[in-house]
Amino acid sequence: MPVIVPGIPSAKPAESGPFGRFRPLDENYQVIEFDGKQYNLTPYESAIIRLLDKARRQRRSDVGIKEIQAALGIKSGKMSDWFRKNRAVKKIILHTGRQHYRLDP
Repeated sequence: MPVIVPGIPSAKPAESGPFGRFRPLDENYQVIEFDGKQYNLTPYESAIIRLLDKARRQRRSDVGIKEIQAALGIKSGKMSDWFRKNRAVKKIILHTGRQHYRLDP
């Protein structure tokens, strides 16, 4: 079941513009294509990628870990914990500074 993050609309893959090295293959980002390979994401992974993609489309430079944790409805955790299943997908997320992240352009 996808994690629905309030305030983060699901993107329609065909209408969301250029995605760079990745693109969502469904509106909830449960399945994405990254570097030409398809990945099924966990609920946390898809919520994080969706949040970071929204920030990118809004031209925000990055998203802090506290905002990510709030969107997931948790009070602690880190990227390496949430991307244990799909370590290759974690490469799409750039660490931009002290606990701040963005999608690779």
